[in-house]
Amino acid sequence: MGLRGHEHIKVKARTDALARQSEIGGRLGLSLQHNPATIDVVSHDLMASRGYMKSTDAAAAAPGVTWGGAPGNPSQFVVRGFLSNQINVLRDGIYLGPSTMVTRPFNSFNLDSMQVMQGPASQRPLRKTWRRGLISAEHRRMDMWKVQRRIVMT
Repeated sequence: MGLRGHEHIKVKARTDALARQSEIGGRLGLSLQHNPATIDVVSHDLMASRGYMKSTDAAAAAPGVTWGGAPGNPSQFVVRGFLSNQINVLRDGIYLGPSTMVTRPFNSFNLDSMQVMQGPASQRPLRKTWRRGLISAEHRRMDMWKVQRRIVMT
């Protein structure tokens, strides 16, 4: 049987993943596509769909990242063969201290994303030393407009 008329297919697409900006990519506002470093973003939806319960599991979902622990440092990340204090671990883009001192596993339910920057262009100077990679835990932020609207409606 032949087709009668034209067939129409509606396609809905989410926002392009490469057009997204990263918190750790720099201050120029470049998209992931135009940034010279390799930036992998593990979103909250991906963490929920794969069942990641800890931040370390979410970070290890990025290619080239593994983690392991020692009694004094339970969340030691390895990015492309670099480990420990050669990697910056940030919280919402803020450096809190050496990764061997401040990195502890925490729940992933309040994370918006885990962002991992690696590759040759990810080497950043920090306190007179070069870091070979960045891992940033971006927390979900409260939308005050929704909170105010709920308060008014109740």
